[in-house]
Amino acid sequence: MREDLKRKLFALINIEKVLDYYDSRIKEKVEIVLNDLIEDLVYQKAGNKLPEDWKDMLNEYYVDTAIDGYNRDLLDWVNETQANGIYYYTEQAGSFEVKDDADFFQLIMSAQFICIENVAKDAIEKAIEKGILKE
Repeated sequence: MREDLKRKLFALINIEKVLDYYDSRIKEKVEIVLNDLIEDLVYQKAGNKLPEDWKDMLNEYYVDTAIDGYNRDLLDWVNETQANGIYYYTEQAGSFEVKDDADFFQLIMSAQFICIENVAKDAIEKAIEKGILKE
């Protein structure tokens, strides 16, 4: 059941639709997030039933741990995507004032977070609509 659920859920990941560009690193991170969610459902013997607070849990436990933790990795992501993740973030969240290096890296982390979160939520919501997961 676990592998079948992963396969079906991973098939619903649509980076281009959500972000309006393709991002292989975000896809990898969304797969990590969804894998961790599925593993927890299996561990809790919940089958395919999501907890009531799945959106909060997604943010607090899963997405947070998938973000790149090293400045070099964050910069590589910005370069790989030609800053598309940052553009996406500012479209979603509005402007962001950068005063120093710490603010700059916080901006990148926030951008990566929102990209992972929105793609993962989209896949989960599609899975709910198709009956793959239940709320």
